[in-house]
Amino acid sequence: MVINLRFGISVVCIGVIGGVLGVVFHTVLQMAVGIFYGVPASGDFGAAFSMLPWWWKVAVPALGGLLVGIVVVYTKTPEVSGEGVPAVIAALDRPHAKIRARVAPLKAVVSIITLGSGGSAGREGPVIQIGAALGSLVGQITKAAPIQSQTLLLAGAAATMAATFGTPVAAIVFVSEVLRRSTSLRSMTVIFIAVGIAVLVAQFGFGYQGLRITVPADISWGTPLTLLTMIGLGVLAGLLAGIFGWLLRVVKKVFSASSLPRVSKPAVGGFLVGLLCLGVPYLQEPATYPLLTDIVAGASFSIGFLGLIIVTKLLATTLTIGSGGSGGIFAPSLLLGCLLGSVYGTLVGSMFQAAETVLYIVVGMAAVFAAAAHAPVTAVFMLYEMTGVVATVPALLCGCAAAYVVMQITNTKSIYHAD
Repeated sequence: MVINLRFGISVVCIGVIGGVLGVVFHTVLQMAVGIFYGVPASGDFGAAFSMLPWWWKVAVPALGGLLVGIVVVYTKTPEVSGEGVPAVIAALDRPHAKIRARVAPLKAVVSIITLGSGGSAGREGPVIQIGAALGSLVGQITKAAPIQSQTLLLAGAAATMAATFGTPVAAIVFVSEVLRRSTSLRSMTVIFIAVGIAVLVAQFGFGYQGLRITVPADISWGTPLTLLTMIGLGVLAGLLAGIFGWLLRVVKKVFSASSLPRVSKPAVGGFLVGLLCLGVPYLQEPATYPLLTDIVAGASFSIGFLGLIIVTKLLATTLTIGSGGSGGIFAPSLLLGCLLGSVYGTLVGSMFQAAETVLYIVVGMAAVFAAAAHAPVTAVFMLYEMTGVVATVPALLCGCAAAYVVMQITNTKSIYHAD
């Protein structure tokens, strides 16, 4: 791959714009939540949601789904629905890794509507697709060669992901592990530059640090018994991730085979999610990180309640994405892993006193995503960067490796190949 001045300027532009997009997406999403639910940017979503009339809780996700359906159908851009990452993988198989110019703005619009109106999905898939579309557009404008176009697409995806989550190393690894498993050193160097610029723009230009999970700095990784119990947690996480992917495939097939007008399918999914939210809290995207943060901080919930959230979160997320809503699987995977780790840590802690429950929670979050996305290395770096605690790494390695092995033994597809 030839690196010249024009290509270098393209990479810098992608890094700067990717950093801005990561911050803007987060900010506009908060504004959308305020519009749909009347919650200020720093407000308590759970408290505000509990005060709303029941019909509002059902109508808003349905309305959001209807708006998404209208945008997707009438702009003739079906690739902006769903997770986003599968569309990027498909684009990499095309000449010049071409993504249509309209994809970036439309993906941002439908994702913000889906998540802001209470959809049960995450931000990772959308921001990766938005960044990839940005990189592809730059490649088209500059008439880059095929290998350069692919590299610019990957750089855009990694840069926007790194800025949004504040996890530059995990974003770089994700590009290699999930999007394109064989990438040259020269291409990776270009991606490094774009990611570094994006993070600098987000963190120093806007003061946005991404998503952080506060874990006690003095946490201990425990004993050899701890690592054995982490392997057990990884096995359970792999099984849970397998159920997640299987259920998503089933829901997609049901909606695909349905005789409902295509424009109304996301609305039906949103309506069903709204019904679930009437009986069970914490299912919507705006409630995911507050609940996760509370559990990590030691909030007390019964094992039965945590199990109920696991089941309903699986249903809500697969309904949101499978019906045609736009959102990723990273945040739902984190919450599912958090809940599983909390239950497992409580039970194992009471029996063996192997480690602190918070360590099981962190490992559970990484392990479910590692198995679901077939990305164990990304998961380890992601949770390490989000927590910043080195002592978690041995446990993360054991849990993620075990979860990934389960997926390989069961021959379970990655959730990004859930069609």
